[in-house]
Amino acid sequence: MISRTITVRSKALAAIGYDPEANQLAVQFPSGHIWHYSNVPLSVWEAFHAAPSRGAFYAAEIKKSGQFTAEKVTGTCGKCGDIGLLEQMCSDCGTATYQK
Repeated sequence: MISRTITVRSKALAAIGYDPEANQLAVQFPSGHIWHYSNVPLSVWEAFHAAPSRGAFYAAEIKKSGQFTAEKVTGTCGKCGDIGLLEQMCSDCGTATYQK
């Protein structure tokens, strides 16, 4: 489980996090949506974390590289449009679950 994320200064990204035990990377976008990437080596996380442009690094080395399995873990409430974790009850309106 990714327990700690860091806010980043980027037009493309809002926050990033890493679970070294699971080799799992989390990327949150300005929209609020979060994607998890599996089998990401610590060396890739370290390079990502240190990159002068994390948005460019993400695009080239994570998203477009095709090396890592991606899973979107957030969705949108069909009733009010709020964003939250998939299949959880909407924390805004409380009347629907977040869906893909």
